[in-house]
Amino acid sequence: MKLSVLSGALLLIGATASAQTSVTMYGLIDIGVRHVNHATAGGDSLTTLGDGPMTGNRLGIRGTEDLGGGTKAMFVLEHGMAVDTGGIEQQGQMWGRQAWVGISGQWGTIAAGRLYGVMHRTVSNYDPLGIGNILETAAPVLIEGTRFDNSVTYGTKIGNVSLGAMYSLGEQTNSSQGRTVGAYFYRSSDTLEFGGAIQRSTDLTGRDARSFTVGGAYNVAPFKLFLGYIDGDRDAGFAAGSNLSGTPLANTNLQSAFNSLGASGVTGTLKANRNDRL
Repeated sequence: MKLSVLSGALLLIGATASAQTSVTMYGLIDIGVRHVNHATAGGDSLTTLGDGPMTGNRLGIRGTEDLGGGTKAMFVLEHGMAVDTGGIEQQGQMWGRQAWVGISGQWGTIAAGRLYGVMHRTVSNYDPLGIGNILETAAPVLIEGTRFDNSVTYGTKIGNVSLGAMYSLGEQTNSSQGRTVGAYFYRSSDTLEFGGAIQRSTDLTGRDARSFTVGGAYNVAPFKLFLGYIDGDRDAGFAAGSNLSGTPLANTNLQSAFNSLGASGVTGTLKANRNDRL
């Protein structure tokens, strides 16, 4: 009798825990063959095997736990793998695609870890390829960056409007060095969606990379029309940290070389502010 009662209690606890906690493993494998003409100055062609044109390969774990009162804890760990070689993408970071923990409720969601930047997540809403893997279509990531280490984000939704902010720590004694700050909003409905974002990254010498975007999409069945604008401005000499160096702005895809301008007949490198518009 006592054993039956104890077994029943354990089953009840197990069922309750199962209802409150959810962990999911997910993934995606996509591979493509690419052929490029005039890959060299001599006009040679090049054929390669790599990620599909629209999606990156991944293996992830995500979970939530109900804390009661409409509040829940959550986490995501997402690994990017190179299917063609078996290696690790995202400059060799094991959880380079995403690695964060957060808490959410009626007031919104707070997350901390390695997260997508506000510019990248906003542009992906109105890029027809969702920011594809083909270099020519992925050019915005060189201006805005993709993912940022040591970040804290806040997001909420009011009706059909999503808005939020990000603060990425530079982890320097001077808190302004190496940091990234940004904010976004996006409104969506069945027929029309639009939004924008603004972001600023500061390197170790106090030089800035500033960017903003506006855009949206319009559904006219059976079509969907996209329109977007991206503006990136960099101070001369702006330099992101090298990948895996542990320095600020490393592992972001921000390209320091974007403000090194070569000019015909000029020896060496011409340093200047740079502005890119897409």
